[in-house]
Amino acid sequence: MVYYCAFTARINRFFWGFFAVFCALAIPFQGYAFSGSGSIGVESTSYFGPVNASQRSFFPILEARGHAGSSGRIFEFSADAQASVALNDFGYCSFEAPELYFGTSPRLSPVARVQVGRKLADWSLSDRMWNSGFWQGAYRWDYLAPVQVGLIGAFLEIEQPVFKLLVFGSPVFIPERGTPLEFKNGSVSSKSKWFIHPGPSLSIFGRETRINYTLVSPPLKDIILHPGGGVYARLGGVTGPWVSTAYAFKPMNQLLLAYDGYLDIPADAVDAMLYPRVVYHHILTVESGYKTGRFNAWLGVTAERPVRDETPEHLTTQEVSPALTLGPSLTWGFGDKGREGGDLGLSYLRSWGGDDADQGPFSTPGKSTFESRYQFQNAVLLSGRTGLGLLFGKPLRRVSVSTKFIYDIGNFGRVLMTGLDWHPLDELTMSLGADILSSDGKPGASGADFINRYRTNDRVHAGVAYAF
Repeated sequence: MVYYCAFTARINRFFWGFFAVFCALAIPFQGYAFSGSGSIGVESTSYFGPVNASQRSFFPILEARGHAGSSGRIFEFSADAQASVALNDFGYCSFEAPELYFGTSPRLSPVARVQVGRKLADWSLSDRMWNSGFWQGAYRWDYLAPVQVGLIGAFLEIEQPVFKLLVFGSPVFIPERGTPLEFKNGSVSSKSKWFIHPGPSLSIFGRETRINYTLVSPPLKDIILHPGGGVYARLGGVTGPWVSTAYAFKPMNQLLLAYDGYLDIPADAVDAMLYPRVVYHHILTVESGYKTGRFNAWLGVTAERPVRDETPEHLTTQEVSPALTLGPSLTWGFGDKGREGGDLGLSYLRSWGGDDADQGPFSTPGKSTFESRYQFQNAVLLSGRTGLGLLFGKPLRRVSVSTKFIYDIGNFGRVLMTGLDWHPLDELTMSLGADILSSDGKPGASGADFINRYRTNDRVHAGVAYAF
């Protein structure tokens, strides 16, 4: 997953500046209606599987989250951000702003609004439910629980009781990010369990030869200065039947890779150079369903057509192909809202295409050495959350449990994620959970078998957070 984290440090600095500028711009527009909340806490995660010399199995993390918003007669401002730092390695830190924008206030016009910045939107309910990251990217510090982030640009939103239109355009592009990597002395490493280390050597003429890896990092502007745009329309009221469609032409949220290599005879090593690539795609989604106050069922279809970029012939390139994804989903809420209630979700996902064989001098016919952009191509997802007070009465009204189960039908893999939250005080949350991955496939899976590839990443996690 090199393409998730090749520019983590520079993108972190970009977001700190982006966040500071937007906060400064928001100050003159703060009206009498202001909202703000935040939390700070510590969470520790312990992995059970084996680790290599550079990886760590224990991650105590200090995390802060915050929301700030201000709405006046003309303008409004909204920001959601989070920052994390590993307590056993202060170089392992991150900052992310899933949503950060300012625009016109609903009080100025309840029908049409303009926003500039990063904004989350329901381009595709199925894409958000599966955390696919095709419409909106995700911050993949944790592959099992990625943080969805909005697109960056300008938004025009027109909303009527039975109709909604959203138009998006942007001159810039921010790729998905994940766990940080370190390129040092010809090797690539990460402390995260979610990074599969490439082989340190290969056999040439019957003898093992060392591989020196180098990331050929372009200027940041060559990554982010890529325009894109899209449009979303929905017909239907708050309840009853509804239909929506969305189309965009924009860069893929995931960077693709190319690589080159040559044999350095004096050094008795192979020098391998990695080149990140920005690739555009057309993406179209049509969804339709029926919604009541607590129930929403829909069927979604998404088509994706990549636009091949130009690369030198001497490079071996990761390739993607046109893809079609469809599946039915439903969600149902019950009980009171908040900790006293709960919800259930069920979804099926089926995809065709999306990945293709590598091309270039070092490629193997019909195969790819890269991890698939599609985590699942034939899978079922079942999720649930409930407050135990709903089941066992007042003594457990401050305790809630949640679970998510994914079954990869095509690869015979399973993921079970469970969690328990206890709120001894309204402001205090104590959590405990476990995630288990299992697969019937053989170890050493290809990039298209997500669960088998990370089958050793079983873990437990616990934390405490204080909200203010």
